[in-house]
Amino acid sequence: RRQKELEEEQREKEQEEEERRKKEERERKEYEEYLELKKAFTIEEEGHDENPDDANNESVLNQFVEYIKAAKFMYLDELAAQFKLRTQDVIDRLKYLEESGAITGLFDDRGKYIYLTRDEMDRVTKAIRQRGRISFSDLSKISNELIDFSGTRTVNDKLLETDDTAS
Repeated sequence: RRQKELEEEQREKEQEEEERRKKEERERKEYEEYLELKKAFTIEEEGHDENPDDANNESVLNQFVEYIKAAKFMYLDELAAQFKLRTQDVIDRLKYLEESGAITGLFDDRGKYIYLTRDEMDRVTKAIRQRGRISFSDLSKISNELIDFSGTRTVNDKLLETDDTAS
């Protein structure tokens, strides 16, 4: 009986080791595919660092904040293109603005930022506290009910509006 248990444990260990090897091989192949895909991309245009000596720096920051409030929902890379910044600089700027209390919002894992008013943030917080522990899908439903997305414009809509007024 003990021998059977030992044999079964050995088989389980071998299966685990085989699964680990397969997983490592799959991850290695995925990484190689990623590197090949990365080689296929070309950078046509990049944002640039903002000039700290710019006399209009505060004005640009105010435009940035107003733009976020008007758009409500935006893709970070499009926002970066609009303000001629790198995406990481936009993320850093948004975090700074959140820390300073100028704006509140959420980053998602797909490269988007959603601006929330303090009132919307308070309503979502209150709903979560009332319900206790909730799932992501429930949080999504709550958010859709409590956050006003009417009048939301994407960066492209905003760009078109800007182009129309420039003509």
